[in-house]
Amino acid sequence: MYKSNYTPLCKNIKLNDFFVTLLSYDATKASIETILANTDKNFKQQYDNDGLLIKTFENLPERFEETIKEFYKNQYKGYKLSQKKIEKVREFSAVCKQKDIDLVLFISPIHAALLQTIKEADAFDSYKQWKKELVSISPIYDFSFPDGINSEKISKEMLYYVDAAHVVKEIGNKEIDKLVLNKGNFGKLITIENINKYNKKTEISLKKWEKNESDWVRKIRELKETDVI
Repeated sequence: MYKSNYTPLCKNIKLNDFFVTLLSYDATKASIETILANTDKNFKQQYDNDGLLIKTFENLPERFEETIKEFYKNQYKGYKLSQKKIEKVREFSAVCKQKDIDLVLFISPIHAALLQTIKEADAFDSYKQWKKELVSISPIYDFSFPDGINSEKISKEMLYYVDAAHVVKEIGNKEIDKLVLNKGNFGKLITIENINKYNKKTEISLKKWEKNESDWVRKIRELKETDVI
């Protein structure tokens, strides 16, 4: 946790903080997994030297299915809103205000198929409440609204997505334009004043996607019902 009497000089970092942040269980586990993955003969490089996801359009529908399975199993199934984590964001926001730091919160883009997966996991009410909790702390730019870019038709040839959770670099640039320059139409600012109306619009827009993409809705439901995900 942030200590107000700390200075930003690296030489003054407490030894305990060093171990907590860099040698925590999660960090160590992730490091070991990364090393093992890179020594695997079948390992395929997914990111370039700048840390960007390598743009590939091979087997896109299959990549979407894999992403949906992964997110359902590891994040959405049995999801419960964590008030503890919300409070951590609230504390972080308070520290930023105290230090006169401009804090900009945003929600990354996800394809409508993943939003549908949240719904099929019976976590959509928690998803809406999560946004309500966040805007009670600070206005948020939301890049996940299910229309336009985020409702792009899933096919072997796509312009905006490389899987259900990752957009191409050009869309990332649109996010930066909105966050830094308040430029462009991608991304919507949600506040405590408009959140209820916004959540309702999200539901309506997702229902339109359901209607237009009935094959994918059926596929998501089948994966759930057969307990594949």
